[in-house]
Amino acid sequence: MKKFQWLVVFILSVSKVSWSRDLFIEEHLKEKAQKNQTKEQIKKPYRESTQQSTPKTSTISVGENGIVIRSADEAFKVRFGITLEMDGRFFLDHNTPNLEELRRARPIIEGILFRYFNFRLAPDVGQNRKIFADGYLGFNYWPQFRIQAGKFRPPLGLEMQQPASETLFIERGLPSDLVYNRNIGAQFYGDALENRLEYHLGLFRGARDNTPVTDLEEADGIDFIARVFSHPFINHSTNWLKGLGVGIAGSYGDIRGALSSLRIPSQGVGGINFFTYNKGVISAGERYIITPQLYYTWKSFRLLGDYIYSSREVQSKNNLGTIGYRAWQLAASYVLTGEKTVYLKRVRPRQSINPAQGAWGAFEIKARYDELYIDRGAFPVFANPIKSAHSAKSWTVGINWYLTPNIETELEYQQGYFKGGAITGDMPSERLIMARLQFAF
Repeated sequence: MKKFQWLVVFILSVSKVSWSRDLFIEEHLKEKAQKNQTKEQIKKPYRESTQQSTPKTSTISVGENGIVIRSADEAFKVRFGITLEMDGRFFLDHNTPNLEELRRARPIIEGILFRYFNFRLAPDVGQNRKIFADGYLGFNYWPQFRIQAGKFRPPLGLEMQQPASETLFIERGLPSDLVYNRNIGAQFYGDALENRLEYHLGLFRGARDNTPVTDLEEADGIDFIARVFSHPFINHSTNWLKGLGVGIAGSYGDIRGALSSLRIPSQGVGGINFFTYNKGVISAGERYIITPQLYYTWKSFRLLGDYIYSSREVQSKNNLGTIGYRAWQLAASYVLTGEKTVYLKRVRPRQSINPAQGAWGAFEIKARYDELYIDRGAFPVFANPIKSAHSAKSWTVGINWYLTPNIETELEYQQGYFKGGAITGDMPSERLIMARLQFAF
């Protein structure tokens, strides 16, 4: 643990870093609506005198939304930021090496162009990689109908819809093994029925599951993805119902190319590949996914649940077959310091850490249980039963400490169990301690 002493010293030396990972487009639309409402309430003589005495100028601001440059008429906005995540993984079984790494180092440039166009560029050099995590352009004239094209998160898994800096746990749960992390394509999306319903319709090219890499040489094909998610009581007078969200997403396509191993933790370097395909096995045709989803927030409590069923055609040198996969998770948390939870976003403390004034940020406790199953038909033609498990289960508990809206530390304990995957029967269980220090500026 001595290797993390410098991290502790660095935390205590920071008084406040201004940043927020709120979705830039949503914030821009909210600002626009608020300003239009304010203008309607201002009397014309006062408005005219104000305009004469206060000429509009471009501005540069530094705050919880990062470093933002705005044009005088606010038709142009650009935000500069960066996400840094430093992780430690300590395996207690002594079979897997411990790891300390820069999990993500992601500069971010995003903004609004000509009032109705938005863009985002986010390269990532964490884990010694050089990739573009995001790179897209969008058109946002009507909230009910927006367009986005480029490389981004497809609208499938619920937990995968959260930006990495907003997730409740250090790594996403087992269902994320079965869906895209990033893909290249285009989608139509929007909000309807007074924000009670959001929808996504997209067309994407083929890619491996659970990886931000979308190498054209690894996979090919076309995938149609649709998602609807409803907050049926968001405008209801009963407060405890407002935070309920339910939805369903699905995909159908023809995907051909490389396949990803299934692993725990589901992402990042340092983990256990509990299911690996035999050499030469590839995705070779029809693939579909269906995933019901649930999210609920009430005051300081939040709950996330999703189920994924995936079926795909695979091919070895001499065989063609279909494999089914099932995964689900249930995750919950409670903020001990009383801050409210928000849909798909991390907690923002009411007060940043300031020991002299008795302020220590916000603390959140959390727990998760998840499972994943692979059809027995995958063995032994497409996977070796003495090297790959046919099911995995895990539970995780932990605590998050939000020192400021921009700095967060996490500590977790995870234990995983496997069926099959060894000559003697089952793969050894996994016992893992994970820690993270996150800066998001």
